[in-house]
Amino acid sequence: MTSGDNVVNRTIAVLLLAGTVILLAGVSVGFLATDASIAGDPGTSASGSTEQRDPAEVGGEGSLSPVERQLAQQAAGRLRSGSINISSGDYDQVKRSLEDSQYGDLLDRYAEVASQTGNKNRAELLRSLRENQRDYATAADAYWQLYRVYNDTANLSTEDNRTTLTNLRFVNESNVNASINRSLRSAGPNATITPGDVISFNDSEYQRLARALDNRSRRADETGTDLVRNYRRLAENSATNYSAAIESVREDRENIVETQQVVRETWLTVVSIAARTDDPQGSFIDPIRVDGRLTLQNDTALASERIRMRIGAQTYRAQTDMNGEFTVPYRPATIPLNATNATARFVPNSSSAYTTVETNVSINVTQIQPTVDVDVKPSEVRFNETLTVNGWVGHEDAGAANVSAAVVADGEFLAVNRTDSNGTLQTNVSLPAAIDSGSQQVRLALLARDRALAPANGTTALQVAETPTELTVAATQTEGRTLRVSGQLEADTQGGVAGQVVEITANGTTLGTATTGPDGQFRTTVVVPDELLASGLGDAATTLNVQAAYQGSETNLGSSSASATALVTQAGILLWIGALVAGVLVLVGGYLGYRWWRRRSQNRDADRSPTIDEPMVSVTGDDGRTPDSLFGMAREQLAADRPDAAVELAYTGLRRDLERRSGIEEPATHWEFYRRYRRDGDEGSVETLRRATELYERAVFASRSVSSDSAAEILDTLDGIGSTGRSADD
Repeated sequence: MTSGDNVVNRTIAVLLLAGTVILLAGVSVGFLATDASIAGDPGTSASGSTEQRDPAEVGGEGSLSPVERQLAQQAAGRLRSGSINISSGDYDQVKRSLEDSQYGDLLDRYAEVASQTGNKNRAELLRSLRENQRDYATAADAYWQLYRVYNDTANLSTEDNRTTLTNLRFVNESNVNASINRSLRSAGPNATITPGDVISFNDSEYQRLARALDNRSRRADETGTDLVRNYRRLAENSATNYSAAIESVREDRENIVETQQVVRETWLTVVSIAARTDDPQGSFIDPIRVDGRLTLQNDTALASERIRMRIGAQTYRAQTDMNGEFTVPYRPATIPLNATNATARFVPNSSSAYTTVETNVSINVTQIQPTVDVDVKPSEVRFNETLTVNGWVGHEDAGAANVSAAVVADGEFLAVNRTDSNGTLQTNVSLPAAIDSGSQQVRLALLARDRALAPANGTTALQVAETPTELTVAATQTEGRTLRVSGQLEADTQGGVAGQVVEITANGTTLGTATTGPDGQFRTTVVVPDELLASGLGDAATTLNVQAAYQGSETNLGSSSASATALVTQAGILLWIGALVAGVLVLVGGYLGYRWWRRRSQNRDADRSPTIDEPMVSVTGDDGRTPDSLFGMAREQLAADRPDAAVELAYTGLRRDLERRSGIEEPATHWEFYRRYRRDGDEGSVETLRRATELYERAVFASRSVSSDSAAEILDTLDGIGSTGRSADD
C-alpha cells in the first residue's frame, strides 16, 4: 500500500467518525425538537461587493445606491417609452404600460429604496408623472376618437368608435341615433354598419360635435401642460435627459390644439369676455359682485341672452342686456382663502354655437362658518344594511353648491359626496362592521381647511343593532407539529365578513390568530407546543381540541366560536434509534465497500485512463425534480398562501425547462441566464422568462413579498408555455 493510500484511508476513517458524531447530534436535536421551524433573512454576503449576485447567494440590505439607480432607470425608461408611443398615437399601449401591476410594483420598490436614501421627492415625482401621462393619453385618445367620427374617418364597425359616438352627452337630446338609422335604411332594410359606412350629421349636430371636441381638446391641453411641467421638474431633480419625451408630448398637444382651432372656427361662434370686480372683498354671506360683458366678432354684443357663468367652483344663471353686459353675485365657498383671483367662465349650453371663454377677476375672500344639517334613514340599522344620509350646506337661505362633505360615524369614514346647486346632498352607504353597536352619531363634515367656508359639522343620532355571527373551523396536521387551520366567519343573513381577527387555541393554549378574507374565509398554519403532545418509545398520537374564537370587540358583530379535533402523530424514540443504527450501518458499509474497491483497483493494470472532472452544474441544480413537478409544487405553495415560495419553485421549473431546450449549461445568475437565453429564444418565452426573473428576484431579494395575484399570473402563463413546449417536444 502506498503512502497515498494510507492518507486516503486515514481520511476515510476521520470522515466516518465525524459522520457518526454529526448523525448522533442530528438525532438528538430531532428528538428534542421534532419540528422546530427556522425562519430568517437570506444570507448576507461578506464581501460587500456591489456587483450583480444571485439573490440566493446575496441577501440583506447591502448598498442601496446601485439598487436605487437601477430602479430609477427602469421607471424612467417606462416613461420615455410611453412618450414615444404618444408621439406615434398609440395611446392604448401607453395606458396598458402604465396601468400594469409590474410597473406599479416597480414604483413601490423604488419608493421604498428612495425613502431610505433621501430621494422621496423624486419617487413622488415619478408617481405623479405616471398619473399625468396616463391622464394625457386618455384625454388625447378621447379627442382623436371623436375627431374621427367628426371627419367621417371612423370605422363604425369598430366597437370603440361606436362607443365614442353613443357616449356623447347629446345622443339622447338630438337625432344622432336617427342619423345612424337613416344611414342604415339607405343601404337596405337589413343593413348593418360595415367598414366605410359614415354618419351624415346636420349643422346642429356638427355644432354639438364641435363643442364636445372643444371640451376634450381643453382637457388634453390641460393634462399635456401638466405632463410637460412635471417632466421638466423631474429633469431638474435627476441626471436623466427627458428633452425627447417633453418634445414628443408638446408636439402631440399642439397638434390637438391646432386641429381644434380649425373645428372651432368652422362650426362655433367665437365669444370674448371681459369681467371685473369693483370691490373684490367679500364672503359667502356677503357676495362679491362680478360685472362683465360678452361680445362676438367685431365687438358685437351678445345681447339679451340667458347665460351660465361659472366662477370658481360655483355656477350661476344670468341675463345679458342690450350691450352684452351681465352681473353675477359670487358667493365663494371652496376657493382657498389666499386666492387673489377667480376664474370667470362663460359656459354655453350644449346646443349653443358659442364657444366657451374665460377670464380672471380679482377677489379677497373672508372666511365664514357655514350651517351643516344632516339626517339619516332609517334611524336603526345593522351590519351591511343600507343607510341613506341627507344633508345641506349653506347659510340661512343660500345653499353652497359643489362643496365636498364626508359622512363619518364612530370614527369611520363612510362616504364623501358633493352638494348640488341648492347645497343639498344624498348618499347611500352600507354600514360596516367597524362601527360599534349601540347609540352612535352620524356626522356630516366639511373637512377642507383654509377655504371660504370654514370646517364645520352637522350631527344626528343613529342606533346600531348587534348582528349575530357564526364561525366554522377545521384543523389537520400537515407535518410534525404543524396544523393547518381554516374556517369561515358569517354574519346573520349577511354572508361572510372580511377583515376580522379570529383567535386559534388548542386545549386552551393560544396558538395564533388569522384574519378573514373575502367571504369571511380564513386559513393559517400554527405550531403546537411540545407540552401539548404525547411522547414515548413508539409513535405517539395526541388528539387536540382546536378552537376558533371571534370576540367582535369594537364592532357591531356578536361574538362566536367553533371547535374541531385534530390528531397529531409524532415519531417515538425507537424510530430515532433505528435511524441512528441505519445511519451507522450505511457509513460502515460505505467504508468497507471503499476498501474492497481499493483492493480490487490495485490489481488492475496501471495503464488507466485519467479521471475526467465532472462539468460544472447550472445554478439551478439537478435534484431529479422535473419542471412539471416543480410547477405542481408551486401551485401547492400558492394555495397555502406562500406566494414567494411559489414563485421560486416556478422560476426553477421554468429555468430547467429552458436550459434543456436551449442547451445553456453554464452556471449563471438569474439575470445572466436571461441575457444568454434572450439571444436565441423566441419572443414569447423571452418575455415570460423576464417576468418570472423579476418576480423571482423580488421573492428572494426584496423586503416586500410577491402578491398572490402576481404569483398566480406567472403560474398560469407557465402552465400554457409548459403544455406548448411538451407538445412541441413530442
